[in-house]
Amino acid sequence: TRDFWRVLRRSLPKFRNRKLGQDPHKLEVLQEQWTPYFEKLESGYASSTQQIVGECHERQMQMPVVQDHFVHADLPSIIELEDVFRTTQADRATGLDPIPSGAFKQHAVTLATAYFPLLLKTCLWQHEPVTSKGGQMAVIYKKGSGFLAENYRGIMLLPSFAKRVHALMRTRLMKMLRTQRPQGQLGGFPSMQVPFGSQFLQTFGRIMDSLNVSSAIVFIDLANAFHCLIRELVSGIVVPDDVEAVLERLLHEGLPVPDIIELLQLPSLLERLGAPPFITQLIQDFHTGTWMYVPGAYQPIVTRKGTRPGSPLADCIFHI
Repeated sequence: TRDFWRVLRRSLPKFRNRKLGQDPHKLEVLQEQWTPYFEKLESGYASSTQQIVGECHERQMQMPVVQDHFVHADLPSIIELEDVFRTTQADRATGLDPIPSGAFKQHAVTLATAYFPLLLKTCLWQHEPVTSKGGQMAVIYKKGSGFLAENYRGIMLLPSFAKRVHALMRTRLMKMLRTQRPQGQLGGFPSMQVPFGSQFLQTFGRIMDSLNVSSAIVFIDLANAFHCLIRELVSGIVVPDDVEAVLERLLHEGLPVPDIIELLQLPSLLERLGAPPFITQLIQDFHTGTWMYVPGAYQPIVTRKGTRPGSPLADCIFHI
């Protein structure tokens, strides 16, 4: 069915127009805009690969041991790793990862055997490999002028293994969040598919109409939500200098910094959810020392804000 749809869509006007358009990754007018745009979005700065690896290694070696006894159920099993490998979507771009995503889907057992020691080490030490912390930032046109970087949204092309590990952690976090979620929060939870929100609102409208009551629904779109998230509110402060840089940027943008500082004094949201210490520290490490390559740049950007769009964990962290 998927192959048949690929043939059909080539004749659709929307698909043809997209093919006729310019590739934003190659447009010369945008090349100088990407770096300052994403640096501003995620409070980032240009760095070298050697510096990123060195700082990551030094920080991880200084991390305290927060948990030295583990329950088997807390740690992912090799069967779970096989299962998430099978859910990998084939023909997806993997950025800097040389292994095609289809290999994980077709050879789940073999690759799970090879990767499971790394997964176990990641969980026991709460150290995410530096190669999993970033990748190529692809851009997708949203609306408005195609010659302005702000009219595009970014998608991080993470390595397949990194995305599968994030998916495993997402499952655990969503189980904790299920008992805490507001009654009207729908997205990302089990048994709630994409059309559910639309059906929910249509049902609400019909009930109001049947009661002869006027009703309205307000839609609010958060611009660049995943890029602008303050990570420390979710997982706690890891690198104080990073928080100070984010607060300075927010102050420059005219946002209420004192309110955020007060929130940062409280226990992180993951702690309040009762997450095991090793999961809290692992999520902290997932969101520390992150980096990305933007189109046309020769140096990576180290980011201090946001949760990587394109990661299975992004919407979950945003929910929390």
